[in-house]
Amino acid sequence: MLTRKGRIIFVIMSLLLVISALLLLITESFLKEELAAAIVTFGFSALFLFVCLFDFIPQFISPKIVLIAALIAGLDPFKAVLITIFGATTGSLLGFGVGHHYGRAYVEQLIDKKHEKQFEKMIHEYGKWGVLVTAITLPYTPLIIGAVGIPLRIIVLYGIMPRIFLYILIGLFPYLFLY
Repeated sequence: MLTRKGRIIFVIMSLLLVISALLLLITESFLKEELAAAIVTFGFSALFLFVCLFDFIPQFISPKIVLIAALIAGLDPFKAVLITIFGATTGSLLGFGVGHHYGRAYVEQLIDKKHEKQFEKMIHEYGKWGVLVTAITLPYTPLIIGAVGIPLRIIVLYGIMPRIFLYILIGLFPYLFLY
């Protein structure tokens, strides 16, 4: 049974998951346009919050979409990549910490058994390489990685570092060749 604090966090996480599920119902192009509009309105703080949220909560919306939306919105690519890296790292470490601290029982309340078992099997079977695969593909779930007992150094080396490279590639590679 969760403590009062755990129940509050669970309710907040559930609300955020419902919001993200609603976002999944929207087409990707509309999502990019809406994210771009929010980023234009609120600037780099919106970019940071979206990226942090999308990395923290297990879902299929990637921070890569947010970075692309920021670039479409016309934000400075160098600043956008730095903010995305900072937000994604923060979200990943927060997700890992929550999963590690509250453990398996907490994660089981957030994710259905079938998906959790598939993910856990892949992580235990492939170890650090499983973390790498989830880091560069969808979904990336540091919350579950923390809950199944993978060490922090593995998530940093095989989860966060490759994503930093990926964000630099997505954000700056087109900029260097198009301008």
